[in-house]
Amino acid sequence: MLRQNPSNPCILESSPDGQTWTQFADLSGCAGMPGADGADGREVEFNVSTTHIQWRYVGDSTWIDLVTLADLKGVDGIDGQPGADGTDGREVEFNVSTTHIQWRYVRDSTWIDLIALDDLKGEQGETGTNNDLPSTPTLAETDKLCSAATGIADRILALVTDIVNDLATFTDLEVLEALLVSPGGRNGSVLQQLIGLLETADSTTIINEFNAEKSSLIEQLYCSELDKDTAISWAQSVVSWSSVTQSVIGQAIEAVTDGKWALWAFIDADKGLGDCTSFNCVTTQTCWDFANGSAGWGDSTSSGEFLSNRYRMRSNQRYAVGCFRVALVSPTGLNLNNIVGVSIDWDCSGGNSRNNNINQNYIRYVYTDGTQEELNMPNFDIPSSGFVGTQSYSVPQSDPNKTVNQVVIIHREWLPVGGASSTGTIYVDGICLETL
Repeated sequence: MLRQNPSNPCILESSPDGQTWTQFADLSGCAGMPGADGADGREVEFNVSTTHIQWRYVGDSTWIDLVTLADLKGVDGIDGQPGADGTDGREVEFNVSTTHIQWRYVRDSTWIDLIALDDLKGEQGETGTNNDLPSTPTLAETDKLCSAATGIADRILALVTDIVNDLATFTDLEVLEALLVSPGGRNGSVLQQLIGLLETADSTTIINEFNAEKSSLIEQLYCSELDKDTAISWAQSVVSWSSVTQSVIGQAIEAVTDGKWALWAFIDADKGLGDCTSFNCVTTQTCWDFANGSAGWGDSTSSGEFLSNRYRMRSNQRYAVGCFRVALVSPTGLNLNNIVGVSIDWDCSGGNSRNNNINQNYIRYVYTDGTQEELNMPNFDIPSSGFVGTQSYSVPQSDPNKTVNQVVIIHREWLPVGGASSTGTIYVDGICLETL
């Protein structure tokens, strides 16, 4: 019997009985003994892209495609048979306690906690910005305020017109729903009253009456700096409107919420709408009282003089043929722009009789750049005998691109040949200049 030595497979051994073994041969070239363990190989990692299974050594940046996913996909199997319908599930209901969102089957008595409210709470956010209503323009922003006032008046008219048109086809509820979905909302209870009025009123008359006074509403809005209560009070007292129109327009304004009102003003302020330059609240007055002297004013002619408490324009002077001229000269350094009016406090109780006289009236603007211009004032005149009070006169506007340094109010009166004489003493107690 032969075998390889258990310890050295290159040695062949023989045994006559299988019990005792002796070396029989030493095979040259036999493989050597097992070597020492080699170094560990590099670890690999795997990835699944949209098209391949990939691998790479840990630490490498590039994935190597190993096999496409398409190669791993077998042929679609045959559809299985539909399963039997399951039994209907029980209806559930949900609740929010002070600590959890909870659920239970309908008609069960016990609520089961589903998730804690604290688990739904995110991290503290950053401080938010001010959420106040947008600011509305003021009288200091004339163009923006005028545009906002005009836009709001147009939108009030549109609100009434929309309701009138909607009532022809919509129910009250549909009208309310359509009106209440707009940003900022409207007061639904007031709108319901408004709709009730419009259902029984002559809507054409209401809209026509509103259009006739819309410029007055714009003026009210402008001069009150868009105060809604002022607009409501004005609408309820317009003499030229019927009581129904007063109620309808007043309630239309009231139905607009403060948020919607502010939003309208914000949106329309930059649209350049309207012209508000003729409104009474636009002008400001700079006044001088002659009770304590001339207050810096003077007279460029010999026809008048400043007394200790007033200006005497004429002192019982008689003229036959010729003319007289009065020129009230303001102080310098006025720094006024856009003069549009002059108001004079007259006292003609001393008499002022004239006949067939020819008048010429002017205002002279002297500007800070040294230039001047003399413009006609056709409506300016000395009041009739006995008049005591303030008389206001519109004047041609000064150059808006220049600054007024001084003004001169001029009255020339010509007596034609054969004309009657002028007598009497006329006093001026003060004067005001109105500017935009």
